[in-house]
Amino acid sequence: MRRALRARPLALQSRAGFTLLEMLAVVAILGLVAATLAPSLAGSTKRGTVYTARAALLELDARARIHSRSQGPVELVVGESSVTMKDLRTGRELTTLELDSGVWVDFKIEADPQRLVFDSRGCSPDYRIQLKFGPLDEESWMVLGLTGWAVKEEGNR
Repeated sequence: MRRALRARPLALQSRAGFTLLEMLAVVAILGLVAATLAPSLAGSTKRGTVYTARAALLELDARARIHSRSQGPVELVVGESSVTMKDLRTGRELTTLELDSGVWVDFKIEADPQRLVFDSRGCSPDYRIQLKFGPLDEESWMVLGLTGWAVKEEGNR
């Protein structure tokens, strides 16, 4: 048996690609999705940076407490975008924490606003960590000097 080969009509032939109209529709939809997500992604990046800075500062607090209990008193010296831990007996710098760009730290301490001293028992005065990450954005945390427990203050964003 022989089959006759017949040409299929153009409407039934399979297409190998997308039309220009289909491609423009997909690009337009992706543009709308990107425009919708961009502001929320920018905010999450800022929140992540602040979270990282806060965690690093609280870790430095814990390290200062441990070092002062085992090696003697230490102090944290606060710069605009860094915090340095120094041994009070030797005067030697033990470590420096550099914060990410766009985040500034401010310690609020009653005795000396730029120096936080941990005694040989690992205790310090109560102090406030204020993180600034924009002209109007900031977070404040109260750190209890006896234990190092940090509590977020009300009214923070």
